[in-house]
Amino acid sequence: MQPSCVNNNFLEVIVCSFPVLYTSLGCFIDQNGNRIMGSQLHQDFSDPHIVNVCSQKASASGFSVFGVEAGGQCFSGADAEFTFRKHGQAPDGDCTNGEGANFRMSVYKFGKFSFSFQDMNASAGARFLAYYWVGSARSQD
Repeated sequence: MQPSCVNNNFLEVIVCSFPVLYTSLGCFIDQNGNRIMGSQLHQDFSDPHIVNVCSQKASASGFSVFGVEAGGQCFSGADAEFTFRKHGQAPDGDCTNGEGANFRMSVYKFGKFSFSFQDMNASAGARFLAYYWVGSARSQD
């Protein structure tokens, strides 16, 4: 997947949007009998890749938001993006390894993220910066 970038020649800044599979929205409180997402799509407490498996199940169903609870339960639903906040957000420490916990759901959303050249330059992990200068593509390591 390639990023889509917009160049502002006046400021020599590029803003890019990268397609990503999903991004975390945080840890949220769930309740038995009043779930924050309507459908349990999958359950496997032994799968070390439960978040990825859940993302695939939710994506195949056309859902935009999904969650993992208790290290092996996968939830989503057509209205999940509107209902996952109904019991409030829990501290991020309540969810373990992005896989939730007992009545705590790690919630994810499919989409994109954006950054600007300045953001990348400030990032300690940035090893390659792409930007336009005087009409030609250049890179900085």
